[in-house]
Amino acid sequence: MPIDIDPDAEEMFDVRELRKSGDSVVLTLTPDIIRKAEFSAGDEVKIATPFTGGEITITLAEDDDVDADAPDEAQATN
Repeated sequence: MPIDIDPDAEEMFDVRELRKSGDSVVLTLTPDIIRKAEFSAGDEVKIATPFTGGEITITLAEDDDVDADAPDEAQATN
């Protein structure tokens, strides 16, 4: 599936479907998007959303984003 380009917004984009996988939701990303973002398989990423919702951002994680003492997802939601 080809990606779209919006020159006015200066962005590439693709519309994808969120899929259920066990207790998680999966989002696949196209190779073109991954290349343009300069991500690689195996990279640690930071996934964030504002309290108001409606958007998710994915950025490469920086050292201070990774907290080994943070509770895992299952503990955080209980």
